[in-house]
Amino acid sequence: MLKLGSFNGYAYANGGLISEPVMGTGLRSGANYLFGERGPEWVTPVGRSVAGSAGGDVYQISVNGFVGSEDQLATKIQQMLRAKKKHQGNQPLGLD
Repeated sequence: MLKLGSFNGYAYANGGLISEPVMGTGLRSGANYLFGERGPEWVTPVGRSVAGSAGGDVYQISVNGFVGSEDQLATKIQQMLRAKKKHQGNQPLGLD
């Protein structure tokens, strides 16, 4: 729980789990937001992984027009992730 001035609640600057539906308003935009409306959600700051989260870094993979079996697709995705790992100086990607 964070107590900051008149704010007394939970802050997620370091990430964390929202375990119940939450409504909020953007302090800059005034836009309304709803989180956790369909179940627990992880908050992960952009560009950082959160210890204890559902796996750390997130990689988005788009597959367009692949022709082959599911096993061939899985092999191709693993090859792509290993190439990314090599490009990043062999930093762990959580695959091994």
